[in-house]
Amino acid sequence: MNKELVPLRNEDRTDPKWAHPIVAEGWGIGGMAELVDTIMVPGMSFEKVKQARDRLEAMTLEMLNAAAPKGDDSTGEWSEYWAPGLKEEENAPQVRIKVRSPKNRGVKPLPAVFYIFGGGLCVGSPELFQADIKTDCEQLGAVVFAPAYRLAPEHKYPAAVNDLHAAYKWMVENAEKLGIDTDQILIHGESSGGHLSAALTHRLKRYNYINGIMPRAQMLIIPVMDDRQMMPSSDIIQENGWDSKAAHLSWLAWLGVENIASAKIGPEAVPGHAQGDDFKGLPPAFIHCMESDSDRDDAIRYASGLLAAGVFCELHQWGGTNHTSFATFPSVLQQRYVTLLITEMQGALAYDLRRPWLK
Repeated sequence: MNKELVPLRNEDRTDPKWAHPIVAEGWGIGGMAELVDTIMVPGMSFEKVKQARDRLEAMTLEMLNAAAPKGDDSTGEWSEYWAPGLKEEENAPQVRIKVRSPKNRGVKPLPAVFYIFGGGLCVGSPELFQADIKTDCEQLGAVVFAPAYRLAPEHKYPAAVNDLHAAYKWMVENAEKLGIDTDQILIHGESSGGHLSAALTHRLKRYNYINGIMPRAQMLIIPVMDDRQMMPSSDIIQENGWDSKAAHLSWLAWLGVENIASAKIGPEAVPGHAQGDDFKGLPPAFIHCMESDSDRDDAIRYASGLLAAGVFCELHQWGGTNHTSFATFPSVLQQRYVTLLITEMQGALAYDLRRPWLK
């Protein structure tokens, strides 16, 4: 298995002429090249993958800590729990869950956000996304649960989905102790976290959402949805950024070469494989995608499937952006996105958008 397995792509959007003027300065700051070159290399030994992953995460965490505002963290508090592994998987490991809670929260049960971090399925941890977790906690007055799921290529599907399933199940079953309202749960994921968020909802639907309570909404942010990469936007490539070539290597790590574009792979592994009745009974969805992103059209097609099934769905396609425009370069456009996202999440908690009659 080698890099020649990566399909040829021919729509180069590396030039910042494709960018909205507000984000043009950060157009080439992808931060994804090292992820592709050092982690998602087919044939690399698992030991070397772990070494490269540890270096990349340590470097990223150091940069995030240097950029973080100084001062006491007075708005909330951190804690950590361990959930039992999924009983359906033999010898499944415990799942570590990073939790952020508002301070001075009182006794009333709070909403919960189940936050799934991104990182190409091959790298990442809750600690790298503490800023996003804090934002959800502060803006929504919610308790945020961020599981540390197993990563590819050492752990292929269904390892990560099993871990997320186990963590979600533990959260719901311990809601009273944790002080959360199980009728006020949002699932939030970005990039491969968006993929895993959608995959988890398909899994949870099969299990009647744990005690029969559907999440209020799923927030699918620049989700990486389909390993087949057959849509027009799949031709987009972008040097040093996340594009179709990087996504293909991520899918290889997640599924193995023998399962790429396989009809036997369902939406619990690859949400883009969903069709027809697969969409029925899913939670309301808010989907954000970017114009110069190879995953753009798969996200739009997924939204169309939800709409055809009668699921409440809102879709926002951000013009003049690429996969990392709102993650690597602070801007007025990024703030507009954050404001809209929080407004959508607040609305999903305030108004019941679920449609149980469509099950």
